[in-house]
Amino acid sequence: MKHKRESLARRVLPALSLMGASGALLAALDHPAGGLDAAAPPPIPAGDGSSTVTIVPSAGSSEGSSASVVETPAPQTTIVAAPAADVPVADPVAVEVPVTAAPVVTEAPTTVPPVVCGSPSVGPTIGTKYGPVQVQASLDTNGRVCAAHALVWPTEDNKSVRINDQAIPLLDQWAVYQGDTSFSSISGATITSRAYKESLQAIIDGRA
Repeated sequence: MKHKRESLARRVLPALSLMGASGALLAALDHPAGGLDAAAPPPIPAGDGSSTVTIVPSAGSSEGSSASVVETPAPQTTIVAAPAADVPVADPVAVEVPVTAAPVVTEAPTTVPPVVCGSPSVGPTIGTKYGPVQVQASLDTNGRVCAAHALVWPTEDNKSVRINDQAIPLLDQWAVYQGDTSFSSISGATITSRAYKESLQAIIDGRA
């Protein structure tokens, strides 16, 4: 009888010891020494920040039951360097658009031929009651009188000589000044003046 008790004790004690050890192990797992709280946010490890520690309760476990520790890779953060404040920004390049100017038309200067006084021509002799009158004159390239003087004028009496000595030089000057026969007759020598202009007009008309 005594031998049976000893055998039973030998079998029960190890079993109890094993159960006690299992209970202690379960208690250690259920309440670890570090005191991790599944409801608290996970602490950030002091490593390189490549992962985070998250407490994930086991499936079907209740509050206070065992939990698993899962390492989750941390999201990679890309750092974009901001442009330096002192980097000069290139100004926009101004593009000059060439403006085509209108062509300048230069007209060749018109060459004006010089006025040349032509060769003298002798007009017809015009007779008056006091004596004949005849004029010699030259025309320029424009057909105007450029030189004139009387060849013949009345000199039959002293009165005619005195009058014509004053009238003939004036008629010569007026013919060149006007360039034609549009001048007035000389007062006191009207008959001589009319004969003078008639002879001169024949030269202008080309009838001399």
